[in-house]
Order: sequence, then structure tokens, then C-alpha cells
Amino acid sequence: MQNIGILGGGWLGQALARFYSNKGKNIRISTTTSSKVETFTSNGWEAFVLQLQADAIEGNFDPFLSNLDVLIINIPPSKAFGKLDVALQQWIHLYNNLLTFPVVWISSTSVFEDAPNFPIYTEDDVPNGSDASSQVLIRCEQQIASLYNPWHIIRLGGLLGTDRHPIKFLSGRNDVPNPNAPVNLIVQEDVVLLIDKILQSKLANHIWHGVHPMHPKRMEFYTQAAEKRNLEIPIFSKNITEVGKWISGEKTQEILGFQYTKEIHF
Repeated sequence: MQNIGILGGGWLGQALARFYSNKGKNIRISTTTSSKVETFTSNGWEAFVLQLQADAIEGNFDPFLSNLDVLIINIPPSKAFGKLDVALQQWIHLYNNLLTFPVVWISSTSVFEDAPNFPIYTEDDVPNGSDASSQVLIRCEQQIASLYNPWHIIRLGGLLGTDRHPIKFLSGRNDVPNPNAPVNLIVQEDVVLLIDKILQSKLANHIWHGVHPMHPKRMEFYTQAAEKRNLEIPIFSKNITEVGKWISGEKTQEILGFQYTKEIHF
């Protein structure tokens, strides 16, 4: 595995590129904005400007895919809402007919519905998300799973990093819902290690969950996170019906022998 393609050069995509380039791999990475090309190329990565349109992916897509050993698709649906699943249909048609390398699709645990009893969802459960963005993700998962070639679907929990924490969006807010719902999170470094572990495993056609096994309650987690950063503590709602979910990744850890290296930090 020498030539790695990363479709989506955002926060996680760049972390993957750094990880694999440090291992001496050849990195091919996409961006939607030409302003990032110089930054990417200065890191030694081959950069491509690719745009998801309503019925196609615009840009030099064929050269981007040429001679790859694996393709990691890391496109946040929020940035391509309403067209991501359609564009992927076009890509999958090309992929099934021309290419043979494995593909890794970065999905989300939002494919599962929140519910009052905080249900536990495993890798074997059928996605049941009902809102529009969840439906797009579910359709994308179905399309990836229809590939004739090797594929992996990795459903990630909320992403954490030294420069990224959801408390920044919740600090100071009132009536934050679901204080007792469990959090489902994962630190960026562990996402990278999990993806690498999957690729090293030589397995194929699997659905994986990337969620830290620690699931504190939302109010506990975000209150401590705010206090640690000297931010205004969010005020949670009380005496209303709560919804949430517990995402299990036990099967993923068991099959891969994967151990999390980073605690989800308050």
C-alpha cells in the first residue's frame, strides 16, 4: 500500500495525509478550493481540485484515481448536502467498471436515531436515522456496500482534537437538551490509527464503529469541559423527555484487536 488517495482534504483528511506521508507513502489529496493546493503541495502531497456537482464530480478525477492502492472518502455530507449521494452514484459506476483498489468510506454514527430509552447500536444494527442528512448518509452507505471491489464503512462518533471540541459551540447556551444522554466521541489520533489498523488487517467488506468506549453523560462531560477551559458553562434543560443513543464499537475492537490510545478529554 504505497499510493493513498484521500477524497476530502479537510481537518481529518489532512491528519491522515500527514500520518501516511510520515510513513513514506505517496499521498494524493483533493480539495474544493484552489487556495489549499499550494499548502498541500508544500507538504509533498499531490493536490487535486475536485467539486461535487449534482450529477458528477468535476475536476481531474480520472488522474486522481489512477494507480491508487486505496481510496479514503472523507467528505462531510454537510458540505455537499443534496448532491453527495448522487455524485457518488456516478463515481461508483466508474469505480465498478475500471478500478480494483479498496475504498474506505468515512460515515457517521448519525445514521442511527436518537430515542428516549438511549438504545445501544452495534455494527450489526440497521441504520434508522430519519432526518434528511441521515438519509443521505444511509443512501451513501448502501451505495458503497454495492461495490464489486473491496470496501469498508467506518461510522465515526463526534470528533475531538487539540484544536477541536464541541464545548466551543455549546458554551453559554441555555436549554441545551438531553443532559443525561451518553456522548459518543473519538479523538482524531485514534481515528487515524483505527483507519490504519483496518487497512493493515487485509479484511474487506466490513462496517466498523469508531467510538471511544467511554460514554459520560452530556451534562457531566460538557460542564467539566467548560470549567477546564474557563468557558461559560452551558445550561441544560430539565423535566423534559430526553433522547439519545449509545454507540457500541466492541465488535470493531474485538475483530481488529484495536485499543484506544487517547481518552476523550473533558
